[in-house]
Amino acid sequence: MKHGRWQWKTLIACCLLLAKSADALSPDRLLSQYLYDRFSREDGLPADVIWDILQDDDGYLWLATQNGLVRFDGVRFVTFNNQNWPAFRSNDIRALCIDDNGNLVLGTYGGGMLRFDRERFTAVTSDDGLAHDVIYDLTTAQDGAIWLATGGGVSRWHEGRISNWTTADGLPS
Repeated sequence: MKHGRWQWKTLIACCLLLAKSADALSPDRLLSQYLYDRFSREDGLPADVIWDILQDDDGYLWLATQNGLVRFDGVRFVTFNNQNWPAFRSNDIRALCIDDNGNLVLGTYGGGMLRFDRERFTAVTSDDGLAHDVIYDLTTAQDGAIWLATGGGVSRWHEGRISNWTTADGLPS
């Protein structure tokens, strides 16, 4: 299911990017006449796999990679991982969202959830009540809650409290 969702996110992102840039293209030029940039490890990306992409209100692109969180300002990449931030228990970032307070929220593969308030990262793990530390996806709800699809069920983080639903509650594995 995650694989299919990733494909849909990629397709939608490509369509939006093409639609947005199509307004600015001159009908007198071919697409092959325009320049584009391709970024890789040689340019500062810590990994070739990007699981999720998000743009914040400041215009930064945030990339969830296998080797950390990356902030891209259009010119340079800044990597956040356990080499420079001790709150990271896993560098494999799988999902991103922004909460109602403007904090960046990360779902990691094995390190639980991280919240970034522009100054520090705070970890929320199974030690704090999450159903599991492997997080496949997360999203925000209208009431400000963050829903997390974990390796051990569904968790809901709201106002500092965690609620869990697992196979014991009737969820399929």
